Amino acid sequence: MKKRSRGFPRFNLENTLKFAKLIRSYSGDSDIEKDLITKALGYKKYSGAVGNKIASLKHFGLLERSSGNYKLTQLSKRIIDSMSEKDFQSALRTAFLQPELFAELFNKYSSEGAIPDNLPEILNAYHEISDNSSEYASRIFIESALFANIIHKNK
Repeated sequence: MKKRSRGFPRFNLENTLKFAKLIRSYSGDSDIEKDLITKALGYKKYSGAVGNKIASLKHFGLLERSSGNYKLTQLSKRIIDSMSEKDFQSALRTAFLQPELFAELFNKYSSEGAIPDNLPEILNAYHEISDNSSEYASRIFIESALFANIIHKNK
């Protein structure tokens, strides 16, 4: 039986924030049903693609369950409504560190000052990311870290 990867966002933080903004423009600050999220994200019916977007929103702490529905979190609102660049960057950093995997990687490599070039292999060997998903997980981590100004282009 093929081993499943541990959970990680399937979309980077920048794109996931765009999903949150779409949901907010559709529902305001009200609770929202999964079917309405589906429509807000541009789909006619719920699918795996919508599920991955919802999961990414939850991984980054931007969406939560609420009475059988969903709602945007305070963190999501803080990012979208930020009044200063400093608050925006602080909230992005908080969102970036929400996925358990990303927090682990940040804690490990921030003290070393660089992300290793062989991150996909490390994800596979030490972080329960399948071989099939390790390149993808590495890319999502790096893109999200760049967007949140956690790392620079030279990693």
